Amino acid sequence: MAAFNIPSYTGINPVQPIPQPQVTNTYAWVQGEASAKAYPVAPGNTVLLMDSEAPVLYMKSTDMNGRPLPMETRYLVSREEFDRIQNGATFEAPSLDNYVTKEELNNYISEAEKKFVIRKKGGADNGKSSV
Repeated sequence: MAAFNIPSYTGINPVQPIPQPQVTNTYAWVQGEASAKAYPVAPGNTVLLMDSEAPVLYMKSTDMNGRPLPMETRYLVSREEFDRIQNGATFEAPSLDNYVTKEELNNYISEAEKKFVIRKKGGADNGKSSV
């Protein structure tokens, strides 16, 4: 009788790993919200989209099947300020009532220095503070 070399069968098939798509986070510049919505994103990826026309960031993602997820919108300024920028409003100049001129500041500093020197010498104010 002839001997046959029959490989033994264990009942377990060799499992090959399923390749997973590589997830990458990138960023890109877009022009407006319509451009952000139309920006293509690979399946399983997230892209940060920065608007070149307004202070807005969009976060666009897709699931592993390539279906887009709801796009997140972040305003870099308050919503009211964003609306003002979109409507072409100009910024108001700050009030100068709370500021001093260089001359006024120098006068205040020299007066403070004089008071400090007099107090240090034990002069006219006898160590009492007038401030």
